[in-house]
Amino acid sequence: MRLFVYGTLRTGGALSDILPHTDNVHICEVSGVCMYSLGPFPIIIESHEEERVVGELRDYTGVLSDLEWDLLLRELDYCENVKDGLYKRSNIDTPHGKAVVYIVNGTWWQHSNIVKPITDWAVIDDTVAKMVPTLVKENSDVEIRTKEQKK
Repeated sequence: MRLFVYGTLRTGGALSDILPHTDNVHICEVSGVCMYSLGPFPIIIESHEEERVVGELRDYTGVLSDLEWDLLLRELDYCENVKDGLYKRSNIDTPHGKAVVYIVNGTWWQHSNIVKPITDWAVIDDTVAKMVPTLVKENSDVEIRTKEQKK
């Protein structure tokens, strides 16, 4: 019962309040996806290259029941417009095991005139960046580029 979030669902993000609390939160880096900023929110797409994305792994094992986990995923499906095809729910390998992730579905995003590649949403979103140093940073190879950590 793991969820990998990378943008507005990350701690401090605009939608983070919809996620249940867990003390088991890790900053980690995943490969096989790449991230783009669309201005107010990021997207990730599947990639066959060595690109990486920094995000937050929220482990709900032992925190949520199977029913609560299913209800959370339904709520996230609704929030991410899975039914309308905006995003799709997928699984991704993380340093802590498989996790659910929401990946953009289709190419609709390519028509935006503000698309730019990024690897860490904390670089763009100051609110998320302020929260990142409070999280456990377990992998020393992960470079979290926030104002506090640049010093």
